[in-house]
Formats: sequence, structure tokens, C-alpha cells
Amino acid sequence: MIPVLAVVHPPEPSGLHSFWRARVHALERYGIVLHLAVPQDLDASALHHFPQDQVHRLRMTRPRSSKNLVNNMEHASRLWKESGSVASLAAAISSGVVVSHGPAVLTAALAARRFGLRHILLLHSDTAPAVTATVMRIVGRPEYVFYETVEAFHKYRAVTHRSPCGILEPAVDEKFFARVDSGCKKSALAMLAVQSNKCVVAFIGMFSPRKAPEKVLDLAALLQRSGVDYAVRLIGRPATSHVSWFEAEIAPRMEGLRRRGVDIALADGADRIPEMLSVVDALLLTSASEGIPNVVLEALCAGVPVVSLELPGLLHLAQYPRVWESVTIVRRGSDEVVRLASALDATLRISQAERASTAAAARVVFSADYASRQLAEILNGSERAR
Repeated sequence: MIPVLAVVHPPEPSGLHSFWRARVHALERYGIVLHLAVPQDLDASALHHFPQDQVHRLRMTRPRSSKNLVNNMEHASRLWKESGSVASLAAAISSGVVVSHGPAVLTAALAARRFGLRHILLLHSDTAPAVTATVMRIVGRPEYVFYETVEAFHKYRAVTHRSPCGILEPAVDEKFFARVDSGCKKSALAMLAVQSNKCVVAFIGMFSPRKAPEKVLDLAALLQRSGVDYAVRLIGRPATSHVSWFEAEIAPRMEGLRRRGVDIALADGADRIPEMLSVVDALLLTSASEGIPNVVLEALCAGVPVVSLELPGLLHLAQYPRVWESVTIVRRGSDEVVRLASALDATLRISQAERASTAAAARVVFSADYASRQLAEILNGSERAR
């Protein structure tokens, strides 16, 4: 087995959980033991599905802009020390490769440059191009660059063009499939506090202003007047840094809607998503920006149609026609909530047979083994080239 160190600093804990969980298990089947270096203060809930002897907490600084990478001496000093810690950890687990994912890219790249490690860069949609360009200028090009989506490829290729590259295929942990199939619908309905005759619309994630849950509330009020018996459920909880925002802006509005008879509620079911999806009729996305949210992949693997406001990252799924049929993209604009309501109405006409067909197709194209193959080949090649 070949040990590899991934230096990961997710903007949200769920990002680490959703992106890496499937790949950690799949890479083992290719002979790679993936160790994760994560920030000291990362929420423990993001880590409980990972082998604990493969998770290592390090002090990691998140740069706020490209300017403070080079002009802030205190920041530069911290990065220097942190890159040494990354290199020490790589030596301790006998890894000659560091994979960087997220804002800690400079820490990983600096460790690779200083200590002769090989650097594989994973770029997601929200990484600032200016930061990436600065990294390339300061510490040189990575051995290989993986892009999360086609959109990310077009966005960053100009600053990483000297490195060979590939696009990471989306992946879902195989354990998810079994949990969806074996889920008790009666129990799921109880968790969501919803009656079996309702049409369940789910909004799933760590709530923050970027996720725009206020649009879900606008939609819930509109759906009440549609004549269809909808139940809207926000499944998840506020992101740690946005609890006060949620309590001040979102919770009071939800309570007001309930007093008016709207069937809307919170469900803190982060660990029960597979079971809950077994009774969901449609997944709703209103985010201002995303890559390819893992919950979209999971919903499709459960046969749940997806209705989303325009998100460039989702266009990556158009290459899978049978799956793409179950994704409805709604144009943004002043009438977007009305359009969302119409799109949700259309999903009710999708038959159970069609949903089962979507689930079967999605489970093939989002297989973690298939999605991890190219990453495993690059990592194996890097380690053998030491």
C-alpha cells in the first residue's frame, strides 16, 4: 500500500466529507492509503466517517487574498512554519507526494518546493484565480492539476497551463446506495415530520448566505397557493460562522410561514440523508455558487429529481444524458421563484419507473471506483517516480 498525504482545508466541513469520503475508500482498492491533513479547528462532524489513524490535525492559515500572500510578513512566516509541519507529517507516514485541495494550496506547494515532495493540485470552483496564479509564481508548477468541473478547467487553465491536467469525475460512496435501498420510509417520514400523502421538497446543506435559503422560504409561501400539498424541509444546520445570521434572518421567517399554515420545517439529519432521500420528491438548490454539490449526486443516485437555479458547475453533468434528464435548471431573475415552482410542478409527473432508471444510470457514472481511477494512476505514478 502506498501512503499519500492530502492537505485539505475545506470552506465548509461538509465539503471535506462529501468530496473525500468516497475517494478514501476507493483509492484503497487501487493500493493507496490516503492520509488527510486538516485544520486544527475543523468541526469533528466532518471527520467521523474517516479512519481516525488517517486524519491529522495541523495548524493551517487560510489566505484571504493574493495580496497578503506576499506582502504580509507575519502571514508568510506562518506559512513557512506550516509547510514544515506538512513536510514532517509526510515524512512520518512515508509519503513523497502531497495533494492540495482548497485554500491550503500554498502551504502544500511550499512544502513540496522546500522538501522535494511531489505536488498534485486539485482545483475547485471557488478557489480564487489570483491566489492560484500567485502560488504558481512563488513555488512553481505542480506535477499534475485536477479540475473539479469543466467550468473550473476553463476558469483556471490560463494560470496552470504548464502542468498536465485532467478533470475529476464526480463520485458517490458505494455505502450510500445500500443505505438508500434499505431505508425505512416510515422512519424517514417520521424524521422529517411529514405525512405520506405530501410532496416533499428538500433543501439540504450547511445553511449560509451563499446557499440563499431565503429563496426557499419565498418558494414555500408560493407553493402553498399552488393547490398541491407540499411539505418543504430544510435538512441540515447553519454553518458555524453563520448561526447568528440564521437565527436573526431565517428562523423568524420560517416561524411566520408556519403560523400562516405553510408546511415548512428544519430537520437536522446530516447523518441520515440517504434514508431521508428515499421519501423526497425533489431536491432544491438556490445557491449563489457551487461546484458539483455532492448532495446532487446522491439525490440522482436515489432517483430524486433536482431543480436548481443556474449554477455553471452543474453543467458538467450534461455529459451524462440519462442522468441529466432529471436535472432542471431554472434561469435566474426577478421571476425565478415562480419558475422554480413551475419546475417543481413538472417533477411530479416523473414516474417511479423513470426515477428508478435515473438512479441506476447515476450509480454507474458516479461510481467511486470509476471516478478515482485516474487520480489513483497519477498518485501511483508520482510515488513510483520518487
